[in-house]
Amino acid sequence: MQTFEIESVDQESTTPLYLQAEQILRRFIRKPEYADGFSLLPNEIDLADAIGVSRSTMREAMNKLVFEGLLIRKKGLGTRVAESQVITKSKFWYEDPSEFYASDLKPDVLEINLDWEKAPRPVARFYDIPEKRSVIKLERLVNCKGTANVFITSWLNPRQGFKPHMDFEGTSVYKLLTQSGIKLGIAREEITARIPEPWVYKKLEVKPGSIVIYRRRFVYDVDNKPVEYRLEMYDAAKFVIEYELPVL
Repeated sequence: MQTFEIESVDQESTTPLYLQAEQILRRFIRKPEYADGFSLLPNEIDLADAIGVSRSTMREAMNKLVFEGLLIRKKGLGTRVAESQVITKSKFWYEDPSEFYASDLKPDVLEINLDWEKAPRPVARFYDIPEKRSVIKLERLVNCKGTANVFITSWLNPRQGFKPHMDFEGTSVYKLLTQSGIKLGIAREEITARIPEPWVYKKLEVKPGSIVIYRRRFVYDVDNKPVEYRLEMYDAAKFVIEYELPVL
């Protein structure tokens, strides 16, 4: 049996064993010795014994990750981690840039631009203002895990109380909103995937023809007033978005 360290399931938990095994496996494959995609994972039997589940339960968990493109399995050779992907946690949407900091990815800010812009039509509709009205436009290019770029644009309504002396470059958007006396409420998102304009490939450093994720976020305060219109763009092949869906 191959020697390795991994968590075990909680037999007393109400969370189904297959789901516990899947969550443990997701964390396990992020370890440096496996995340590079060169080292093979322990075999299915050894993983099942170490985690404390049946082989069929372990196979179900591994099949899920293979289906998602996180693992590559080759008959007769074994299973390894697929090309590096960035996993984001949607429940940390109020972290900045995006939720990547909350996922311990520690993105590097490569580029930041702050300017005023006449509100594009979707932004004007979101804020219910004339299109000729100027809004604050904050653009950031960040690199996650040294493998993938994310281009983030935030359109902010100036009537929210932003001050000229505020540190837009060194402070997160949501901290700035808080400093302006705004209490964050909820966020709504729309996620689409498509072939982008040519400039996006250059910005993200991806091959032409690649599919890019367009993630629009609409942020509201506790009184349901709009406070941020955000657009994130990134390579669809290098990101996984995890959602937690509580039972109401």
